[in-house]
Amino acid sequence: MTILFSRVVSRISGTPKKTFFNCPQLCQALVFGTSCRSPTDSTPKDKVDPFSLVAHEMSLVSKRLRSSVVAKVPELASAAGYFFKEGVEGKRTCSVVLLLMATAVDIHRPESPFCCIGDTWTIELRRRQQLIAEITEMIHVASLIHDDVLDDADTRRGIGSLSFVVGNKLAVLAGDFLLFRALRTLASLKNTEHGVLYAKDILQDCIVDFKQLQGYCPSVWPNTWSCKVGF
Repeated sequence: MTILFSRVVSRISGTPKKTFFNCPQLCQALVFGTSCRSPTDSTPKDKVDPFSLVAHEMSLVSKRLRSSVVAKVPELASAAGYFFKEGVEGKRTCSVVLLLMATAVDIHRPESPFCCIGDTWTIELRRRQQLIAEITEMIHVASLIHDDVLDDADTRRGIGSLSFVVGNKLAVLAGDFLLFRALRTLASLKNTEHGVLYAKDILQDCIVDFKQLQGYCPSVWPNTWSCKVGF
């Protein structure tokens, strides 16, 4: 998953992929405060909740996700937005990590000196990064909905699974609806590399699910992003 995030964020930030793995200050920015210092600065840093660093942005992302599941068929819209309702949104770890990584890259661009996070953000760049977070969340939720259908799961996130509540057929359509919404948002970025990366991700997800139906265990089946974080 980290490799997927690094590839996507590097495209929208213009930062080389290797920066994610070769820059120790990038890792600092994910777990410490909202300012960064040079590696030689030994001043103690207080750890903070990483989720709190992007809490306001995630609130905006959540609101946009709820508004994005509008459809002419109310039943479909309601099903597609089932896991975007307040209280059942989950931790949204994928989107949070993506925004944190994007923030760290914004700070540590090779052409920019170390400075406060706020000084390096641009409105357009951050808007695109937030759209990537929305896309990631839609694809993630769609995969959960489809997984619950395949697994005959009764619960998800402490409530009834969508397939348990509305039936398998509508649940599958709701998952498909979210995938298509995600692809439409992805197309708005007008970047073919983004499309290729996410297409590979969705393809691998489908292959993993199919292998599970055949009795394979994802934890030991190689060459999938879900168990080997790569392509």
